Amino acid sequence: MDSPGIAENSTETFLDVSATNSTQQFLDTVVTTSTSDTALDIISTSSTGTFIDIITANLTGAFVDNIEQSSTEPYFDIDVTNVNITEEVLDIIGVKSYEQVLDIISACMLLIVALVGTAGNIQVFEIVYTNKKLRTPQNIQLVSLAVTYVLVCTVTSLMRFFVMVKSLLHGEININGPFCTCQIFIIYSTLITTIVSLGSISVLRAIAVSDKFSPSTKRTLIFILITASWIIGIGYGTWKAWAGEDLACNPEPISQEVKNASRTGVIIIFLTLCTIVVSHSYIYRVTKRHEESFQRAMKAAGNNGQTNREPANLATLKVAAKLISTFIISYFPLALYGLVVLNNDSYRSEHVASVLLSLMLSGSMINPIIYTLTSNQFKNHLFFKKTKKNKTKYSQ
Repeated sequence: MDSPGIAENSTETFLDVSATNSTQQFLDTVVTTSTSDTALDIISTSSTGTFIDIITANLTGAFVDNIEQSSTEPYFDIDVTNVNITEEVLDIIGVKSYEQVLDIISACMLLIVALVGTAGNIQVFEIVYTNKKLRTPQNIQLVSLAVTYVLVCTVTSLMRFFVMVKSLLHGEININGPFCTCQIFIIYSTLITTIVSLGSISVLRAIAVSDKFSPSTKRTLIFILITASWIIGIGYGTWKAWAGEDLACNPEPISQEVKNASRTGVIIIFLTLCTIVVSHSYIYRVTKRHEESFQRAMKAAGNNGQTNREPANLATLKVAAKLISTFIISYFPLALYGLVVLNNDSYRSEHVASVLLSLMLSGSMINPIIYTLTSNQFKNHLFFKKTKKNKTKYSQ
């Protein structure tokens, strides 16, 4: 029942009841009194209280009766006997409780990526810059990858963190205009550059293991693949920004051009995964063949092969398993979700997409640890290891 109806009816009832009952009571009191003095005494001593009491009593009863007789729905459509105030407020502003939880998870992940990822990738720069032996073409490619990671960890992650904070404050992810376009360009340019770079690194490792190309050819291929990774990434980011807004900005329906660009991004991720799997499968086959040759040579020399070294093919398999599983966990959920949403709009949620995007950005924090900081070339130059060595040196 609408409140204006209640106010209108109750006001009319109030005036009618007050005028009718209080006036009648007043006249009865005066008429039934024997003398004018007595009437005046009664009026002076009791009329004020009686008049107010009668008005109050009749008003209260009439107002309650009027509401009970006229109301067929709960007041303001809320059943106050079975109401959860938090849920009612969230429903009014269009926010579900699980969406708030997803936004909090996204914000925490983005903050961790920004802090930890930036520190790890800067460590890669520092190691390569301070060690001339590590300034090889292969490591230059890792530095190029670290550049994209730094952009992801600083610009992209902090931009999305701002969006998550805004969503928590206002209950929705809804950005438009130049900020949305800029965000789309930065997110997809850096992410696609990163993904293509991961695939190119796997290809170059397979080429290096095959030992079928000269060093100059390998060096040329490295710079070609670095350039191609950036061109593909920036080109795709430009296409996405030109196509229009998507779930990264707001939950509004997307155009066909955005769908086409999104499908292309999913295809790039799938192709990159296939490239990584094929490349490391080839690397494993080559290292296994070399390991078998090494073991035969050891046996021919009278050594039964009982050494402390880990077989090269086994070490290669472990690295491949780490890289492939990290890629799948980081980049595949958003790609699969994108495929689902492109075919069924009922599953579209900007909050779910934000969590999966945050998971994809976390690859920029994890991959430097796998690709560089745990390798034999880099791990001995880590900051905490150098500090430990210096303390040992000074103590001696």
